Amino acid sequence: MELVSQYSFLWMLPIVLLSLALVALLYYKNPRESFPIWVNIVLAIFRFSVFTLLGFLLLSPLLKNWKTEIQKPIILFVQDESQSIALNTDSSFYKSEYPQKVEEMIAQLQNDYEVKTFSFAEKLQTEIPFSYQGMSSNMAKAMEAIYDQYSHLNIGAMIMATDGIYNKGQNPYYYAQRMKFPMYFIGLGDTIVQSDLMINRQAYNKTVFLGNKFPIEVEVISRKAVGKNTELQLLNNGRIIDRKKIQIKSVNQKNVVRFYPEAKSSGLQDYRLRLKPIDNEINIQNNYARIFVNVIDSKQKILILYDSPHPDIAALKSALEAYETYEIEAVSFNKFNKRLKAYNLVILHQLPNLSQTSLQQLQEIKQARIPFLLIAGAKTSLRNMNALHLGLEIQNQRMSMNTVNAVLNSKFSAFSLSPDLQGNIGSFPPLSSPYGKYKVSKSIQTLFYQQIGSVKTEIPLIGLSNKSGWRSAYILGEGIWRWRLHNYSRFNNHEIFDELIGKIVRYLSLVKEQSEFDLEVKKQFDESESVIFDAVLYNASYEPIIDYEIEMTISDENDKDYPFTFSIRDSSYFLNAGRFSSGIYRYKAQVNMGGKIVNRNGRFTVNTTSREAIQLTANHHLLNMIANEHHAKVFGKNQIDQIADDISQRKDIVSIQYNRLKYSDLIDLKWLLGIIILLLTVEWFVRKQMGSY
Repeated sequence: MELVSQYSFLWMLPIVLLSLALVALLYYKNPRESFPIWVNIVLAIFRFSVFTLLGFLLLSPLLKNWKTEIQKPIILFVQDESQSIALNTDSSFYKSEYPQKVEEMIAQLQNDYEVKTFSFAEKLQTEIPFSYQGMSSNMAKAMEAIYDQYSHLNIGAMIMATDGIYNKGQNPYYYAQRMKFPMYFIGLGDTIVQSDLMINRQAYNKTVFLGNKFPIEVEVISRKAVGKNTELQLLNNGRIIDRKKIQIKSVNQKNVVRFYPEAKSSGLQDYRLRLKPIDNEINIQNNYARIFVNVIDSKQKILILYDSPHPDIAALKSALEAYETYEIEAVSFNKFNKRLKAYNLVILHQLPNLSQTSLQQLQEIKQARIPFLLIAGAKTSLRNMNALHLGLEIQNQRMSMNTVNAVLNSKFSAFSLSPDLQGNIGSFPPLSSPYGKYKVSKSIQTLFYQQIGSVKTEIPLIGLSNKSGWRSAYILGEGIWRWRLHNYSRFNNHEIFDELIGKIVRYLSLVKEQSEFDLEVKKQFDESESVIFDAVLYNASYEPIIDYEIEMTISDENDKDYPFTFSIRDSSYFLNAGRFSSGIYRYKAQVNMGGKIVNRNGRFTVNTTSREAIQLTANHHLLNMIANEHHAKVFGKNQIDQIADDISQRKDIVSIQYNRLKYSDLIDLKWLLGIIILLLTVEWFVRKQMGSY
């Protein structure tokens, strides 16, 4: 412990001399008081001590102290809560005896270690309900969350209780390489392959056209069922419309069955797949599947006009071709000779350029109020763009570009983005954006801002506009093809990029009359997704308002109602209705706008998510590989009581001592204040008793 101050302690000399002078003036030069000499001496000492202490505290003295802290090793226990755990023959064990064994193990570990408990299925959670309701298993995501939260702490070991089955995310074996601590596993589930038939995968177009035949491709897997036969049936509205016989000739057999039903009725059509069980089949949950097909009788036409060939064009086409509702045409601006009014949406890549033709094309788009998406790049003529007065102007003396990253605008409300898109857009490669002074009208709502280096700006990178029902959007940078490649390299799919482009295009191409109540929702969801609604109310001037309450009722196929109320988000409304089981649902939204009742009705479907029922054979081989590389072990479900002993015998799991420097302000010491008050009180009392003031 050491006493320090920001001022020199040499200041104590004048403080002491000043205190002596004040005391002398009070007790030795005051003719009105004549105390006995011993009283004067005592009272002078009291007053001198008070003056000196107060003067000393004016120097802001601090106590410098080193504090030693001992951090116990942290043991992380992670429980698999996916459905596959309880779909085996010993499901009763996992719901009764197993939780008690885990609690006993945790109690034993807590004697020597700090224990943190988690569970996972789709994501990591802090509670362990032992209910096994997770619809998918994403081990890598759970490991990633643990690494992000605890990698900087004294982790002794991680114990993960799982069957080793993962059906979402990347291979956990590769992500586990980042972990620098022992990884133990409790091997759950059954490694013995049971006789089983399953519908493993269905491939079909979610949107088809009325009167067309469309393919439904079904992958059927059979295990340990040699010599048996089954039948795959296709049903529509409860009626069998097609069936295919399947003969099983090998231990592990895969059959691809194709149906070609005709779309005879428009609207959402409910199709069911049913695979006849075989004798002694334990798991029949994976013998059924349900799909929904939206039958429509028209497509929306989207035109991509471009200055010159560019990888962005291919990325845009690939993203939009995933949607059956769009008919895509890409053509160079100087070869286009059709009427622009024939298209529902025009995408302009690096247009307008310096040519008069491209400027005239944009003027025609503006006059016809055709929705458009403008992607600005190095070949875009900012002067021609500014001359159109679209609500966005970029003043630039000479064309130069900035390398910018995307930063999400948390207040964006035109439509909702998935958590994956929100969480990963910041890591996407930078775009090349025009440099200049941006002038943005209030009609443009920014989706992503530009980040230049480490500086986050309020300059829009992607913005959307709605001028009295005429919609437009701007991507102020070229190079979005890199976003699609990055999406694939990281997640082995294009879902995030396709979602972004799809939602922008859907916002722009949505055909609607100018209305006081706009309501948007996807047509189809998976069981693992939350059903989300976005709504906007408008006044007579078509300005967004939030003055009224929107109520929603969702009804299932059994006419059971689920009531909800929308939440306000900035200048719009938002509802996360949560997850629903597979089926067709109707919704009715209602708002009382100053005595006028406005309704919006519709339907959406929830598709069956049966990932957990597809694969029930435990993958303990994966667990052993990870454990061996991390110098740990895999224990069986009947060896849980041995884990704490094994960990306690390790020499590499030890407590860590931290020495932390701590500064304490001396003026905060209550006992020092008490001494000052006590000295003054005693002095006052003696003077009163001696007949003084």
